[in-house]
Amino acid sequence: MNGELPGGWAWARMLDILDYEGGSQPPKKEFIYEPRKGYVRLLQIRDFGDKPFPTYVPDSKRLKKATREDLLLARYGGSSANDSLGRICTGLDGAYNVALAKLILSHEIVEKDYVRYLFLGPWFREKVSQNSRSCQTGFNREDVQDIEFPIAPLTEQHRIVAKLEEVLSRMTACQQRLARVPALLKRFRQSVLDAACSGRLTMDWRELHTNIESTDNLITRVRAIRRAEWEAIELAKTRRLNGGTPKDRTWKDKYVEPPDPDPSVENAPELPDTWSFTGIDVLLSTIRRGMKTGPFGSSLKKAEHQASGIPVLGIENIGEMTFKGGTKIHVSKAKAIELAEFDALPGDILISRSGTVGEVCVVPEGLGEARISTNIMRVTLRDDGMLPTYFSYLFNGSAFVLHQVERLCGGSTRDFLNQEILRSIVFPLPPLKEQAEIVRRVEKLFVLADQIEMRFAEAKKRVDSITQSILAKAFSGELVPTEHELAKAEGRSFESAEEMLKRIKGDGQGKTGGKGRAVRRSKHSVAVP
Repeated sequence: MNGELPGGWAWARMLDILDYEGGSQPPKKEFIYEPRKGYVRLLQIRDFGDKPFPTYVPDSKRLKKATREDLLLARYGGSSANDSLGRICTGLDGAYNVALAKLILSHEIVEKDYVRYLFLGPWFREKVSQNSRSCQTGFNREDVQDIEFPIAPLTEQHRIVAKLEEVLSRMTACQQRLARVPALLKRFRQSVLDAACSGRLTMDWRELHTNIESTDNLITRVRAIRRAEWEAIELAKTRRLNGGTPKDRTWKDKYVEPPDPDPSVENAPELPDTWSFTGIDVLLSTIRRGMKTGPFGSSLKKAEHQASGIPVLGIENIGEMTFKGGTKIHVSKAKAIELAEFDALPGDILISRSGTVGEVCVVPEGLGEARISTNIMRVTLRDDGMLPTYFSYLFNGSAFVLHQVERLCGGSTRDFLNQEILRSIVFPLPPLKEQAEIVRRVEKLFVLADQIEMRFAEAKKRVDSITQSILAKAFSGELVPTEHELAKAEGRSFESAEEMLKRIKGDGQGKTGGKGRAVRRSKHSVAVP
């Protein structure tokens, strides 16, 4: 990278101003995860992030060591902004592994924190990320030998560092405040769902709508409609098979009434007067098979999977109350016809049976033909009983429902949600009109949260870009008065970066030529103190 620099500055190749020493990789069989005498912490890239995972290995002379004052450079990663390649890691003592390299530099050429800030800029990452090998195995000397850094006179470096510390500390404080926003929004959404599923969200609405049908009356009415629908279906079946109507009414005795919910469920909350507890059976569609577990065993073999065709939905399609498009598994049209009873239509509810058990989403309009996999349970509710979206709220926001799911599905020998378990769960049910109002209010509040989330993303992007802009100004001589300007104003001379580099090289403290080490370990060259 080349460009015009301020007076007194110079471009210098990376290996002319610093060296690095790669780490060592002890065998994994030696790893332990608690401190122990005779062991040392093994520093890895992840230990310098939000989720460190301390690992310890037997102390040995073969290990490469670093102190918390050293600058370690991440050698592995990819080319995106979120990857670790080229990141400076510091602040921990221990032996560093092969994914890290310790920087060795001369204090007569560069100030330590000047180097640290240099690596925050684009000079290094942009260069090594272009090398496809770097994205997999890290960089080597050949990859970095042509990378150039802008070097200021040494006294100016100290002023640049001091100014960057002052300015970027404010940016860091801003980033830390922004970093709290996602967690706050998550708690906000959870609070909204909790209020929705307990009746608190629509308390004022109930005061204005005192004449709506209670849930007890709703369930009584739905039971009567369910029986009438079942009788119509059975009567049509009998006429189709026997060519006439039944001679007596004994066939009606075959109808199984959906059971009432278990009134003894622990931790049952107090509900508003117009709400009731219910099981799911009474709310299931009688037109379609209201509850269906995906095909398994010989019904859908792995050999029948295709890259294209009719999609088979899996747990990867269920987000946080959101249907996620895209699937890797498809079946042929003929196989889809064979699996017709496992279809998924708009308004159906998909529930994960494995993985994170009990994740729920509603199949959206416009999905097209699809089938469900064995890890999915499909639930089709009645239009006059419970709204699908409200059902998804219960599985995400009702502590009472979530406790039942955890208790019934979280045992060491029971890893799956099945139809029997779902039938045993007790649900708090509001009147149908109140369900619609709950959905309207939750969606309105979630839209507000989504807007804040978008603004957060934009603000974070702006802060990150401002940081890079500040670094660009710092390393183009625009952040503090240059040594050249000050010397001219004060009528004095100064040692330019170019003169400094020539002097150091002439003293034998810089690169000697050929393929030698970049910075020798002399009295002027040390691992970062």
